[in-house]
Amino acid sequence: MMAGMARWMIGTIAVVLVALFVGFLLFATTITRAAPRGAVHADGIVVLTGGEFRILEAVKLLAKGRARRLLISGVNRRTSKEQLRRLTGRGDGLFECC
Repeated sequence: MMAGMARWMIGTIAVVLVALFVGFLLFATTITRAAPRGAVHADGIVVLTGGEFRILEAVKLLAKGRARRLLISGVNRRTSKEQLRRLTGRGDGLFECC
C-alpha cells in the first residue's frame, strides 16, 4: 500500500514538473516575439538609469511621438535639462515641459 502511494506521489510530482517546464518553454518562446507592427502610443515612457543607452532610446521614442511624457528614474537631482540635451543630442523642445 505504501509503495503504491509513493509511486502515485512521485508520478504526480513528475507530471507537475513537466507541466511547469512546458509552460516555461511556451512563455519563453512567446515573450521574444516582435512588438506589434502598428504605432504603439503610451501615456508615458519610464526609463531606469543604469544602462548606457537607456535614456537615449527613451528620448528617441518620445521624439517619435510614442508618448507625451518621459520619466527618468534614478537620476541625480543635480542633473540638469541641459546635461540631458547634451547626452541625447536633442536641442529641440523635448525637455521644455517640466
